[in-house]
Parts: sequence; C-alpha cells; structure tokens
Amino acid sequence: MLEEYQKEVLKTYQLRKENNKLTTHLANPTTANLRKECAFVFHKRCTEDIKNILQSFGPIGFTIVTAEDILNIDPDKFKPLRNLIKGEISSASAHNVKLLAWLMNFELTGITEKPFSVYRSSTIKRGLAFFKENRLATIISLVVLN
Repeated sequence: MLEEYQKEVLKTYQLRKENNKLTTHLANPTTANLRKECAFVFHKRCTEDIKNILQSFGPIGFTIVTAEDILNIDPDKFKPLRNLIKGEISSASAHNVKLLAWLMNFELTGITEKPFSVYRSSTIKRGLAFFKENRLATIISLVVLN
C-alpha cells in the first residue's frame, strides 16, 4: 500500500518538476529549503496529522504552535525527505511520503490523487475482493473435484 502511494506521489513530483509547477523550495530540495517550505505551507493549511509528524522531528516535548516553530527544527531532520525526493532511497517512512504529498497539496488536487488513508482503504478493499474471488474459485473447484 505505502509503496504504491509513494510511487504515485513521486511520479506527481517528477511531473510537476518537469512542468515547472513546484515552488522554488520543492524544486530545489535542500534540507533547509524543505524546512522553509514546511513552515510556509503549515501557515496556509495545517492539519493535525502533519503537525504531529513535524513535531516528531523536534526533541521530546517539542510542540508547534506557529509556522515559525518549524524553523527551529534541525534541518538534518529533513534529510530522509530530501533523499526520498532525490531518489536516493527506494523505501521511505509513511511520515515522509505523507509530508511530501502534503507539501505538494497532492491530497486535494486532481482526479487520481488522493490521501494515503483513502489510498490504503481502496487497496484493502481490492485485496478483500481478490481474496473472496479466489476463495470462491477454490470452493467451486473442490465441489467439482468431489
């Protein structure tokens, strides 16, 4: 599930980069630029989930009240996100995939783009449908063989 969602997010990132549809910070993803972009986007559209992810980048007990608090996070905490964007890692944590999707407003635009929770739910439903079809086929073949 996460791997498929990650592919979709990264594919969208690459398409937007090729078409110059990214902000300067996202098009040039240094750790400092990613931190600045998080602060900028947080100011415009904060969610509780993203707030929790960003707070996990700080020391124990770190809370984010304003976008400026994000600028107090050590830029090195954004290295995994930068590595994901640059293709230096093949598998990323759900936090970094969600963070990139949020930075691009991936969840709220386009027909095929959707938040991870919806993506996961539809993947589970497809898996259950596949299981039911195979189970039915197995039952039918057992009845025919007997």
